Amino acid sequence: MNETRLSRLRRKKDFYTNGPDWVRSIWTRFESFHWFVKRHRRHLAETGATVGLGRDTFIDVELFPNVSLQILGLGEGVGHEELQKLVVPHGRPHV
Repeated sequence: MNETRLSRLRRKKDFYTNGPDWVRSIWTRFESFHWFVKRHRRHLAETGATVGLGRDTFIDVELFPNVSLQILGLGEGVGHEELQKLVVPHGRPHV
């Protein structure tokens, strides 16, 4: 794993807590986010969206958004502006 790839990785809890707003809009509790990552572990790992190091799961901040939205059936190649449309004032996603 090269330095560029390492710089894109965030611990799962840190990504949920300090990452983009759309993450907390789709998964309103960390437990829901954790379940999603666990449930789709194989696909997320195969696409490089997550990396397991020891007992920790790390999120690739560049790959995870598109892969997770594909899994959710929200399309491929969704950009930052489209992700922001998912975020609404009351924390509920437009789906």
